[in-house]
Amino acid sequence: MKSTLVLSLLLAATPAWSATLTLTPPDISGAPGSTIGFGFSMTGDLAFYTSVVSVTVLNEDNPGLGSFVDWISPQGGPDNAVLPPFATWTQSYDPSQNTGFGQYLMNAGVPPGSTDHGTFLVQYDQFFADPNTCSFCWVGDSTLTVDFSVTAAAQAPEPGSVGYCWIGAGGLGLSALVQRWRRRGAS
Repeated sequence: MKSTLVLSLLLAATPAWSATLTLTPPDISGAPGSTIGFGFSMTGDLAFYTSVVSVTVLNEDNPGLGSFVDWISPQGGPDNAVLPPFATWTQSYDPSQNTGFGQYLMNAGVPPGSTDHGTFLVQYDQFFADPNTCSFCWVGDSTLTVDFSVTAAAQAPEPGSVGYCWIGAGGLGLSALVQRWRRRGAS
C-alpha cells in the first residue's frame, strides 16, 4: 500500500514529457536528388525509462520536396531500445551505419532554393523500471515536437567546367583585341 502511494505521488509530481530532443543540425540542405539526414541528441526523462516508438511528420509547407525516413524509432533507445533516466543519447547522421534521427530523400526534379519546413512529432513510451527486466512497468506514453527545415541547394559546377569558362572568357577577350587591331590597321 505504501509503495503504491509513493509511486502515485512520484508519477503525479513528475512532468509528463520531460524528455528533450535536439536535431543536429535542425536545418539541412543538399542537391536535388540527394539523400541527406539529421543527427540528434536526446536526454531522457527525469524519472522514467524512455523508448521512442514513432516519428510523424506534421505541418510540412512543401511535402513535394522529398520524403523523410525515420531511423530513431526502430532503435528505440541506446541500450536494448531504452534510454535510462537522466541519460543522454547522441547520434550523428551516418547513412552507412543507419544512425541518426533519420534521412530525407530529396526529389531529383525540385528547383534549387526550394525549402520544406515542418515539425516532427516524436512519440515515446515511459517505464518506471527497465522494461527489459520488468513486467508491467509501463507508465504511459508521451510526445514531443521538434522543428526542421530542408533546402534544395544549387548544385556546384564541376571543377573542370569552371576552368572551361575562364578559357572561353579569355578567348572572347582575345577575339575582341584582334578585331580592334584589325580596325586600327584598316584605318
